[in-house]
Amino acid sequence: AKFPILDQITANLSSFTIGTSRQAIRKENTSVYGPVCVAAPYRKNGILKRLSSFALDQARETGYTYCISFISPENVISLSAHLKLSFAAIGSVHLNCREYLVMGQKL
Repeated sequence: AKFPILDQITANLSSFTIGTSRQAIRKENTSVYGPVCVAAPYRKNGILKRLSSFALDQARETGYTYCISFISPENVISLSAHLKLSFAAIGSVHLNCREYLVMGQKL
C-alpha cells in the first residue's frame, strides 16, 4: 500500500460487491491489477487483452478469488477496454478531489 489510492481502495474493500458473489472481498483474497497504459501507437493490437489475461491467470493460480483495479471515469478509452475484459464498476474512491472507479471481477 505504497500508493494512497490503494490505501483508499483497501480500506473500503468490504463495501464492494462483485456480481452475485457472497464471499467477502478482503485483502487476502483480492489481487490488484494495473494501472495499465499502452502507448497509443500500440493500441488495438490485443496487448491489453493478452496482458490482462496473463495477470488474471497468475492471480487465479495463486489462489485469489477477486481482481480489482481503478480507472478515472474521464478515461473513457480505458474504461471501455476494461469493460470488454469483463471488469465491472463496483464502486468509487476519491483522492485529491478526483474520483476513481473501482473495477472488479471474480476470477
